[in-house]
Amino acid sequence: MDESLAVVAAFVDGERVDAQALGHALERADGRRYLIELVALGAVLDRADAQERPAQRAPRRPARWVAAAAIVVVSLGTGYAAGRAISERAADAARAEATAPPAPTRVIDLTPGVNWQETKGGD
Repeated sequence: MDESLAVVAAFVDGERVDAQALGHALERADGRRYLIELVALGAVLDRADAQERPAQRAPRRPARWVAAAAIVVVSLGTGYAAGRAISERAADAARAEATAPPAPTRVIDLTPGVNWQETKGGD
């Protein structure tokens, strides 16, 4: 087989080919004719192959569903953990606020001997 026709065949097969070599091969009449023959042959073989094969169901793709479910579970778990951490911080802040003494509303001045007497004992 001529080298230029091999480039055309490789192109039809989906292989990587040198663009210049393909261009030179298609400049020749026999290169263009060979390309047309290969494309026509491929179409005939595809039709014959489709008629011989029984109809097949599309392959199932459980991996996509598993990946989607994993993303949902991870997202829910992360959201739950983040919400729990935020609520625990809020609860800690509320407890700290609840144990702090309230601010005084008025101040009472006690003067020893005038309005305050120091005594000993519990009676």
